[in-house]
Amino acid sequence: MNRINSKRALAAGVVLALTLTGCDTMPTMSDQNRTKAEGAGVGALVGAAVGYAVGGDAKGAAIGAAIGGAAGFALGNEVAKRKQQYANEEAFLEAEIARTERLNQEALAYHRKTKEEIAQLDRETDKLRDSYKKGKASEKDLRKKQKELDQRIAKNEEKRKELQKEYEINQQVLAEGSKGNDKYLDRLEKENRQLKEQIGKLQKDGEQLAQINERLSI
Repeated sequence: MNRINSKRALAAGVVLALTLTGCDTMPTMSDQNRTKAEGAGVGALVGAAVGYAVGGDAKGAAIGAAIGGAAGFALGNEVAKRKQQYANEEAFLEAEIARTERLNQEALAYHRKTKEEIAQLDRETDKLRDSYKKGKASEKDLRKKQKELDQRIAKNEEKRKELQKEYEINQQVLAEGSKGNDKYLDRLEKENRQLKEQIGKLQKDGEQLAQINERLSI
C-alpha cells in the first residue's frame, strides 16, 4: 500500500472518531451526554489506529473505530452514571479514589491468597503425576484435577477482567478531568497505576495456573 492510500485508510477511522467527539462542542449538550460522547470519541480513535495497524486499509480502520467507539461509549456511560450520584466533580473524584484504593487492597489480598493456592496446587499436581506413573492414579483422577484448575483459572480471569474494567473507567475519568482538580486527578492516577500492577500480577497468576494444568495433560 502506498503512502497516499495509507493516509486515506487511517483517515477513514479518524473521521468517524472526530464525528463522535465533535458533538461535545454543542452548547446544549449535558455533562452526562458529553461524557458519553468523549468516551466514544477516544475509543474510536484508539480503535481506528488498531484496526488500521491490523488490517492496513480503510475498512480495517473504520471497523476498528466502530468497535472502539462502542466500547468507549460504554465507558463514558458508566462514568456519567457515577457522576450523577455526586454534587460536584470533587466529590466524584474522591469517591473514585476511595474505590480504586479499596480495589487495590482487595486485589493484593487476592493475589497473595492465589500464590498460596498455586504453591499447593503445584505440589498436588506433582504428587498426582507421580501416582499416575506408578499406576496408583487413573486418567479420571487427572481429569478431575484439571477441572478443578479450569474453575480456578476462570475465577482468576473473572477477577482480572473486573479490575481491567475499573482501570479503563479510571482512564476515562482522568482523560476528561478538569484542570482545577489536578490534586484529585494526581491521586487517582497514582492509585490507577497501582491497579494496573495488580492486574499484571493476576495475569501472571493465571499463566502459572494454566502451566500447572498443562502438566496434567497426557
